[in-house]
Amino acid sequence: MAILFFDTEMSDMVRRDQAPGPRQPHIVQLAALFVEHDSERSMCTLVRPEGWTISPGAERVHGISTEQAAANGVPIREAVGAFHDLAVRADTFVAHNIEFDLVMMLSEYARLGSRTRSLASHSSAP
Repeated sequence: MAILFFDTEMSDMVRRDQAPGPRQPHIVQLAALFVEHDSERSMCTLVRPEGWTISPGAERVHGISTEQAAANGVPIREAVGAFHDLAVRADTFVAHNIEFDLVMMLSEYARLGSRTRSLASHSSAP
């Protein structure tokens, strides 16, 4: 069985009354650990803000400033691409708050105009 553990940090509070998409906040940090049998692959990256900033409230929660993300982050397409390479191989996703993290990932996929078939199929898993 292939398992993907992942976590996201965001630029602001998730809008629970909104579906995944462009009205949701942006991912600031994306981390994942893919485990299959005796092998592991991981990623952890900051995302470079492009036309958005990190709210003071979100910065207080995760400690990542807009300036830090701008200086050390990668383009969102690169971060999501690295995540997607792991996600398409996973049978199971695990996250501390999977509903929240899936909303964040699906929102970034939507902004990028990317297909999310493999990721979306996990969103209904218990």
